[in-house]
Amino acid sequence: MKNLYKLLALIVITSCASIPNPAEDPCYQKPDFYLSESVSDTSQIVEDFDERAQVLDPYQSKVTYPYPAVSNGVMGKVVAEVTISKNDELQEVRIVEGLGHCLNQEVVRVLTNVSYKAATKDGKPVRSKITVPINFRLVGN
Repeated sequence: MKNLYKLLALIVITSCASIPNPAEDPCYQKPDFYLSESVSDTSQIVEDFDERAQVLDPYQSKVTYPYPAVSNGVMGKVVAEVTISKNDELQEVRIVEGLGHCLNQEVVRVLTNVSYKAATKDGKPVRSKITVPINFRLVGN
């Protein structure tokens, strides 16, 4: 029974180790979302489009691995939800699955500096959301 408690304690300790501690994360106070100050397209978000919105630039090559993540060996996937207007404008980036250690902010930075093409419905551009996953893997791992 004693060994079972030790095993459970070890599992709890190791599972909590991967959760970023806000006090230790230098990017914790920086926002991990982006909302355009001038949202010109307030039309309804369309979910049943014919052609989905696209990121036009090769965004993965623009990603820089932040030092706090490298120094802590943090790897994984950050998933962002991006709202694109019918005018091909970025309206919002929201992190839906993050890793902390400045990786969320790096994804927001990259996605606010690329071009987009709006989704289409019946041949007309519409406002929509897309999900953009960005993987972080340290070289040699």
